[in-house]
Amino acid sequence: MIFTEPNAPSTRTRPDTAVRTAVVFGIAGILLILLIAFSQVILSINPYKEAAEQVNYLLQSAPDLETRLDYSNLTLNRLKNQIDPELASSITTQLEPSAEEKLIAALALEGIRSTDVRTFTGLLDGVAQETLALHAALLKENQAASLKPVLYKIRQEPDSIDTTRLNEIYEVSPIVIENLNELRRRMQSLSNNMRLISDSAQLTSINEALDGKDPEDFPNLGSAEAYLKSYTAWKSLPSACESLEIQFAGTVTILDNIFTAVNAARLKDRRMGYSMWEPTARWVDSHLILTIATAVVFLITAAIAFYQRKPSTDQSDPTGGKIESRLGRIVASAMSPTRPRALERETESAAAAAPLEKTPQVVLHRRTTRGWGGSNTRFVVLRSSGGRETKHLSTEKAFRIGSDPRNPVHIENSDKGYIEIWVRFAHAGFFIEVMYSESPVMINRQPFTGARALHNGDLIQVLDVSLIFFEG
Repeated sequence: MIFTEPNAPSTRTRPDTAVRTAVVFGIAGILLILLIAFSQVILSINPYKEAAEQVNYLLQSAPDLETRLDYSNLTLNRLKNQIDPELASSITTQLEPSAEEKLIAALALEGIRSTDVRTFTGLLDGVAQETLALHAALLKENQAASLKPVLYKIRQEPDSIDTTRLNEIYEVSPIVIENLNELRRRMQSLSNNMRLISDSAQLTSINEALDGKDPEDFPNLGSAEAYLKSYTAWKSLPSACESLEIQFAGTVTILDNIFTAVNAARLKDRRMGYSMWEPTARWVDSHLILTIATAVVFLITAAIAFYQRKPSTDQSDPTGGKIESRLGRIVASAMSPTRPRALERETESAAAAAPLEKTPQVVLHRRTTRGWGGSNTRFVVLRSSGGRETKHLSTEKAFRIGSDPRNPVHIENSDKGYIEIWVRFAHAGFFIEVMYSESPVMINRQPFTGARALHNGDLIQVLDVSLIFFEG
């Protein structure tokens, strides 16, 4: 117990406006410096950097990629004569019922059997149906329209590639790949149907009879001329479709490689949380000089304000001294031994007669303690190999379980995906939260995601590792 004079003046330096200003500007300057350092660290661990380099390389190796992505117009221009819908309609809907008989009669003069002619006309009808279907598919919206400007921008400015553009490619490229593969299947079907006519040994005589001849060379054909015109236009379909299919196959390969590279970067991003901090980091990096200058100004202002502070004299409050003096008398009387009433009256009389003295001031010191009862809270870790270990939990920091070798409980699962589980302390006790897991997490033999409080005896199972939670 310490006694001080109640009315004794004390001179000390206390924080004034200048000191408060120094503290505020100093903290602001330090925070800006930390923000600059943090942004540089974030940009240095960019998981999309490798994907951007690979995308640039793939675009350089395919300078005509944007042209091939305009697959609808490219196909219509290359197969303009072969997939004319009017030509196909002349066989499917405009032929007279007697057209086939007229063709049989005209080719009978060349010694061709009627059964071969019927096979020939049936195959031509199938090619006409495929041609109309292909033409209708090409008139649909080209899904690569939104992808072409992104690739063009990256090609013109390789350094402009960023997370946003890579994610646009990631979202659109699977749709474009699917449409291109569907177009390739249609062209392959069309080419195969035409080869049944041009490469068939049964129809060799018809091919020889029609090659190099015009409809005028056959008398009395009438509407059957549509067969000869279609055959003349379509016999080059296999080679034309094969040329386009090769180009589209290369386009699909490039887009698939781009998608694979961006997908690998996105998986890393999900583990690191890079996308969440990237906008802030890039903004700071783009305004780096301004941010550094602002931080320097704040720190200089804080230093000037701190050295211009003035000491002030703090006079004790008389009213406060009286209250403390009274408190001191109460405490002193409580601590003194019990005396007879008469002796107390004599003492009071003597005290009244004696000169009034200053009552000592009592300053009480109080100590607070902090703690939590569960000091022996722990996990018992059981492994499939028979190993057993005890891990004690702390109320000050999170306890981590997962694939990272730095975790207190490391789960070796290189082929089972990434796992990150946290155990933390709150007012009500410890709770567990599954931050990310590509493998199932079981609590008391029940699948679990999200977060929940832990209770004594809870069993957590992840792959071949089991943990039992004990309190106290």
